[in-house]
Amino acid sequence: MQVDHSNPITLSRYVLADKSIQKNNDLCILFNSIELACKVISSAVRRAGLTGLYGLDGSQNSTGDDVKKLDILANDIFINSLKNSTKIEVMVSEENEEPIWVNTASDSTSRHYPLEPLSHHGPS
Repeated sequence: MQVDHSNPITLSRYVLADKSIQKNNDLCILFNSIELACKVISSAVRRAGLTGLYGLDGSQNSTGDDVKKLDILANDIFINSLKNSTKIEVMVSEENEEPIWVNTASDSTSRHYPLEPLSHHGPS
């Protein structure tokens, strides 16, 4: 499959083109929240050297891994973005010992979303 880098398909563009997704407002809201979190994290990663976000935080996560400063920021960004969608009831992340209960889900069809906002590739 050939990718046209001069005409990228964004998540918003994909959602707008897919009628089956458009019929599910909750899914559209979640996709928009995820897209926002990704854009904010991308911006933070690009500026990480300037803002002192490279390197370890000095703590360990729930699985015993050393936590990087960018891990903490990305985790917080995803939590806040998904929490503000009001479509999430609970989130889990390796950065948190316990599930993150939001309690603002609008109905019983809320989604459960496991967080792993940054892969462990690239500079630390």
